[in-house]
Amino acid sequence: MAWTNPATATAGSTALTAAFWNEQVRDNTNELYGSIRRLGFQTRTTDYTINTATLASAADVFSSDITWTADGTSTYWIEGQVQGYTGDTAGQFVEVFLVNGAGTALNRAYLIAYNMVTGQRLFGTGRFSIPYTPSAGSVSINVRAVYNAASNGAALQASAAGAGTTYSPMWLAVYGPNLT
Repeated sequence: MAWTNPATATAGSTALTAAFWNEQVRDNTNELYGSIRRLGFQTRTTDYTINTATLASAADVFSSDITWTADGTSTYWIEGQVQGYTGDTAGQFVEVFLVNGAGTALNRAYLIAYNMVTGQRLFGTGRFSIPYTPSAGSVSINVRAVYNAASNGAALQASAAGAGTTYSPMWLAVYGPNLT
């Protein structure tokens, strides 16, 4: 059923019939609920060792892309969470990017803190929510991570086996209009 503009209440109105209630509350709520849906969701529960300083040679963090068909006008929300750490050399940082299926950066999703002191490893956890309006057609999204200098142990952490004592699984999700 299509959206119906909400009725305006008036003093003394006795219009609270079953049909009115169903139209105004049930049907409009169902319309809102059905207007957006999760198009894809992935988790990673194993650590990911960052092995490059260049995005072009970085591997995807998740085992496969989240792929959907876009209409060319709708905005989609790409959300996720990563946790990671730099190496122990001063001047290091880790950047996490959203990439399309060709590996081209769409947005820097997260920056793990800049390491200022040699011998210090920095940890960071970040959650991102980024709007994205792609061209019409098939769209693929994944995450890649790079470091700015020699790795020296930089990684994204998703398990207790990592260098930290607390961790959260990494995840990536795409939400968009329910076009079906």
